[in-house]
Amino acid sequence: MQQVGGSRHARTLTAVGSAPAVAFGAVTTFDAAGLRKWARSSLDRVLMPYVDRAADATTARLTHAGAVPLTDDVVSGAAILRDFNHLLHELRTVELSRMPGNVQTLLSAGCAGLWYFDWIRDAYGPVERHIGLEYYSPRPDELPAGVEWIVNTVGDMSGVPDDTADLVFSGQNVEHLWPEEIVGFLAESARVLRPGGTLVVDSPNRLVTSRLGWTHPEHTIEFSPSEAVELLTTAGFDVQVCRGVWQCADDADGLPEPLDASFDLHAIIRRSVRAAADPDHSFVWWIEATVGSVPVDRDAVRTFVDACFERHWHDRIHRHARRPDGSIPASVSVDGHGYRTAGFPLAPGRWELTGPADGATATLERADGTPIVGVETRHADGTVATVHAVDATIFDARIVVQRRGALGGSVDIALPRLHRLE
Repeated sequence: MQQVGGSRHARTLTAVGSAPAVAFGAVTTFDAAGLRKWARSSLDRVLMPYVDRAADATTARLTHAGAVPLTDDVVSGAAILRDFNHLLHELRTVELSRMPGNVQTLLSAGCAGLWYFDWIRDAYGPVERHIGLEYYSPRPDELPAGVEWIVNTVGDMSGVPDDTADLVFSGQNVEHLWPEEIVGFLAESARVLRPGGTLVVDSPNRLVTSRLGWTHPEHTIEFSPSEAVELLTTAGFDVQVCRGVWQCADDADGLPEPLDASFDLHAIIRRSVRAAADPDHSFVWWIEATVGSVPVDRDAVRTFVDACFERHWHDRIHRHARRPDGSIPASVSVDGHGYRTAGFPLAPGRWELTGPADGATATLERADGTPIVGVETRHADGTVATVHAVDATIFDARIVVQRRGALGGSVDIALPRLHRLE
């Protein structure tokens, strides 16, 4: 578990997954490999009682087989192990069960459908009042007892009075938001939470998604665990816990592991348990924070979020061009087949696409290949800037680069840049 302490104005991240101190005893000298092996085996011994308990709980949850012997045949045949998304859902279900208790009113920032309320009830337990805030999914015809459905975005909770909720849960939601929506979400969460109430947020970790080249067509940017902690701290929340969910790189050498575990039960248990103390190498970070006593400084939050978008938006849309170390090159080689980004969202407003100089053209398209019409301006250096007016949110836009001239050969072009105009 990662604890975050200190005052609101001078807070540092401390004791990431720390374990009780281990004495060196009679140990004398080690080479680097020997020291690493000794340290990890010592840490494993210290954590083994916890690992045993967590492994039992995780295994039961993963297999849904409380009354079925845990044989290789049962495990390898379990549907939950065949799909990474199902596995991740089950691991997040375990995290739900660990959220702070004694809650009368729970507010969900995003609730998707009737299944969602069943999921929360089964994983977390019944609550007296459950408020679901949802803008994109239709309201179910019937809702469970105690459930209220409010049609609105998470950045506008005007239908919820001040000091209403004991807990606000935002599951896999913040990565879908634009800067102004993130500001509104945090400010509104602080307003509707009762004194001492808890905000729980989880989201994919950019440090892992970028390294693996993983993208989602509806995601804006993903935050790293440290950025997420700083974001909530800037908004006046007191971060209590930051955990990882599904370790995707070994915490010793940092080498990436595949999203799935290839039906290897041992790997599933190991990566599930070790993720908690290793959020930087985990696919998802999970943060729990209590509401502070200072009103949210919207300007400070917006400044921080804008800076994150400025740093990461270009890399996010060109993630498929990444190098093996996860970095994004300045240029790519384009042949007759062209270059196409993975899908990304566009918010309503004006967007400027700056294309390459002579040798190739860059266009902005929808997923079905329909061009998003824009107005071009050619600069003296040969680059072309096209301003696109977007009336409604587009969830799966692409940048397409085509080489000019006859087929044959290739040309190196600078990756096009896309930014939102205020």
